[in-house]
Amino acid sequence: MFAEYLRILSFGSRWGTVLELLGLSPADATKADTSSAGGWGGGESDEHKALKQFIKANPHLVGAEPGWFSEEEYALKSGDEIDVFFRSGHQWIGVEVKSCISDKLERDYERGLYQAIKYAAVLEAQAQVDHPGAPPIVKVFLVLERTLPSRLRATAEKLGVSVLENISPAA
Repeated sequence: MFAEYLRILSFGSRWGTVLELLGLSPADATKADTSSAGGWGGGESDEHKALKQFIKANPHLVGAEPGWFSEEEYALKSGDEIDVFFRSGHQWIGVEVKSCISDKLERDYERGLYQAIKYAAVLEAQAQVDHPGAPPIVKVFLVLERTLPSRLRATAEKLGVSVLENISPAA
């Protein structure tokens, strides 16, 4: 069942097109309760949005520079969207963020580790295809507003995921 849920989530913004084709309108986002699912319920929490915006406004936190191209919800060729993406002529940096809402569902942190791996692989592939002669360096970070649960530290290390913790837009 969890795998199906992830497939539904990965369909992303394309659900709007499905609703339109069926002649339906989306539910009122102001009535949706996104807190109960740890941030991956019926939409994006205010905390998640704030953390994305904070990272985009502070590119130095992930090694990017202010003049680089940057975008939230950057569409990958796999159909996924990465929370924040930075690009220069020689480097691409992807960022998946998990806000404090993820504390309510520790599994969301684990999902974030695997999202980082997936996004790194897709960006590497895109870099090879888009720039075959000199592909840019690709880096992907998992940025957390809080701390990675201790049981996931070994997993992050084994997978080689770069995790930045305690990054708070309120600080």
